[in-house]
Amino acid sequence: MSAEAAPLLTLRSISKTYAARDGEPVEALNDVSCTIRAGEFVSILGPSGCGKSTLMSIIAGLLPPTSGSAEFAPTWQASRLPNFGIVFQDPVLFPWRDVMANVVLPGEVVGLVREERDRRARELLRMVGLSGFEQKYPHELRPMASELLNLPKHHADHHL
Repeated sequence: MSAEAAPLLTLRSISKTYAARDGEPVEALNDVSCTIRAGEFVSILGPSGCGKSTLMSIIAGLLPPTSGSAEFAPTWQASRLPNFGIVFQDPVLFPWRDVMANVVLPGEVVGLVREERDRRARELLRMVGLSGFEQKYPHELRPMASELLNLPKHHADHHL
């Protein structure tokens, strides 16, 4: 029997409470714990409003937990955000930018060379079946195509 892979991420008793507009506490997460190891594929599922996005934001370091901790392996700690992404339930697209401009935006932000950025974006669009839609705007796409556009846009954050 092979040894278990070392943990990449350990969630220890994570809780998150927000203050509602009326000042009352709203518990988004309560005592969430798990260990994720190399090679594992993990999905977080649940109904709307159950805390999935809150948990992902805590893991990404975008939001502090009220209590508990998200501990990364030392090799991941320094490079956590470049290796981490969230694909939201609803497309997060700029309506004034066409499909290509939405996908290459992360590369623009970090200053990548246009030719390479465009080549990679076209490859990502081909992978999700959106070749030929580069010059379309989000409102011109079927709803499913808008959702598919989230995948290359997210992937571009890390691979353009």
